[in-house]
Amino acid sequence: MPIIRSFARTAMLTGMLLLTKGCTALLPDRPPERPEPVHACQRLLVQVDREITADGVTDGAAIRIDGFPYLRSNRFLKALEDQLLTRDQTQAWLEAMHALDLESRRKEISNLSPTRLETLVAAMPGIPDRETLQRRVADCSRTVFAHHRYETDLRDRLRRRTTVPDEYQTWRRLVGLYPLVSLPVALVTDNVYDDFRQWHATPPEDLPYKGRLVTIRPATVSDAEGFDPQMLLRPERLNALGVPVLTAEDERRLALYFAPVVTQDTVGDYDRIGTPIWKDGRVRIDPEKASVYYYTSFALLDGRPRLQINYAFWYPRRDGPNAPWIERGPLDGITVRISLDHQARPFMVDLMNNCGCYHFFIPARDAVKAIREIAFEVDPLVPGWIPKGFPDKRLRLRVNTGWHQVQHVGTARDTATGSVYDLVPYESLEMLPDAAGRTRSIFDDDGIAFDSERIEPLIFFSMGIPDVGSMRQRGRHAIKLVGRAYFDDPLLFEQSFEFDGDYFGRSE
Repeated sequence: MPIIRSFARTAMLTGMLLLTKGCTALLPDRPPERPEPVHACQRLLVQVDREITADGVTDGAAIRIDGFPYLRSNRFLKALEDQLLTRDQTQAWLEAMHALDLESRRKEISNLSPTRLETLVAAMPGIPDRETLQRRVADCSRTVFAHHRYETDLRDRLRRRTTVPDEYQTWRRLVGLYPLVSLPVALVTDNVYDDFRQWHATPPEDLPYKGRLVTIRPATVSDAEGFDPQMLLRPERLNALGVPVLTAEDERRLALYFAPVVTQDTVGDYDRIGTPIWKDGRVRIDPEKASVYYYTSFALLDGRPRLQINYAFWYPRRDGPNAPWIERGPLDGITVRISLDHQARPFMVDLMNNCGCYHFFIPARDAVKAIREIAFEVDPLVPGWIPKGFPDKRLRLRVNTGWHQVQHVGTARDTATGSVYDLVPYESLEMLPDAAGRTRSIFDDDGIAFDSERIEPLIFFSMGIPDVGSMRQRGRHAIKLVGRAYFDDPLLFEQSFEFDGDYFGRSE
């Protein structure tokens, strides 16, 4: 009997093993063969990518993934990898990566030079022009994505292949003796931070100015009437990741709702907020028309996405006696970011110059329990708190002449006085028309703004940031000379602060 029982047990285990293998054969990790339309589309995407790279028009705001020409990533999507607990969440993550690929390809093909475009379409029968190429590439990206999206090992393969480029180069720090040089840089940074704290502690009416105080406000404030940003965070508007799915109109109205007012100390044209243009083959800022460029992004707090609205201002140059001589040069600007909690209340305002320099935080006082000390780095700069009355009143930024540093963050009522600026989607900077009628990004494929060079790379080589001091594209801002930090890091706030759980509804 023991022999019979042993034989029966062995037979049962063998049968189960065969059955398991049979079921596995019905659900392979990936399709056993690639249909010809998918194969052809994959080849087309790779070919187009090759030409885009050779032409130097790769979109620096998104990360290409080797072997996956239908997906792209960024720091936010990379950070979500460890939070994908369900099939729906994984699919929402993949859809976001695919949408990012479509967005980047639209910009890249728009920016292809005429010569490179002619070479490309000549090698592709049935694709006579740029518009047809745009449609065909988008269709191919969708075709390849639809074929691969349900592969069971796709997520793991993507995790291994997705690498976020570091805005700091370690070899520069090694060669430049960073451990030694960082000490005097940290001391200088602390002294500058003391100036910021003193400015923000001073009532705005007592701040000195050297020219005329000019107020610049959003042009069409009436469009914000009746808009409630909380509607964007309703459960039916969120995908499986908790990310609100926004239309272009949603983003425009959100940008208008929170758009700040600027009070600018104006001495010369270099203090006038303007509009980037291509002129004589170079990027210039037209001071006769003021524009502010907006885009949305997301932070992670307690593992939950937090909606952010960003505003980028541009000046013709950093100049005048107020500006340190090593920082003077063409193109300058400020980026202001407003982050919203689960009830669409602003819980954080943070700002930087468009080079990534002089980043600081203005948190909601009730949201923060403590500012974290960061070992071997300069601690976060927090010169003030979100002003009372915001967002019922608009945020007002007081900016000094020449150096273009925000000296005070307060509030202002909507009025019909002062100059106005137009709100423009940020992507306009990434495919800006020139005099010849083609579009070009004002940034190179490393995310560095053309024609914004400084002398600073010679002085701060040891800090490891290539082209330090130059203006940068969204997603490419290193914000510390001592240490490592990135403006688009979704965990930046958690690394810098201990937050009050009750404020964010953790007890719900």
